Amino acid sequence: MECLKNYIQIEGCEAPPYEYGEPSGLFINVDLPISLQEIDSFADGEQLTFIQVWEEVQNRGIKKFINRLRAGHTELFGSCLTVDQEWLCDNKESIKYALLYFLGVELMIEKLYTIRINRFTRGFDRTRAQEMRDEFQAEFINYLKSGLVEIGKTNNNQQGGDIYSLVEVLP
Repeated sequence: MECLKNYIQIEGCEAPPYEYGEPSGLFINVDLPISLQEIDSFADGEQLTFIQVWEEVQNRGIKKFINRLRAGHTELFGSCLTVDQEWLCDNKESIKYALLYFLGVELMIEKLYTIRINRFTRGFDRTRAQEMRDEFQAEFINYLKSGLVEIGKTNNNQQGGDIYSLVEVLP
């Protein structure tokens, strides 16, 4: 699922480019309240800098995101979604905010469980990281649902029949 890799970018020098057309225009460290310094602070001995942290978070997060995408589609429309490279690339614009917030969740998980930050590390607030993870999770769910509904409308209801009109009124 390479077309999602670096689709949500990280703003900063040496940040990896997006290689599959136009990037999303969203930045994990600009559109969410996460700074490069913060990401860099929880890089461990293997990751070294924020670039490696971001690489690992994306690798792990995109796999999980695809599973959540399938589950969300099944929950909303009652049918299992086949998510392949072509589908993702065709629909990435509709799911970009869901991906942004999901990667934010993954960054907070990374922060909560890194070995580099502990109770003696200055400026680390575990409660704040947990709250941010929960907020990002809630936003992810909202954007995932709206993105899937948008995809369904643009695909002329091919994937779920008349159920799309019912989903629009769900909270």
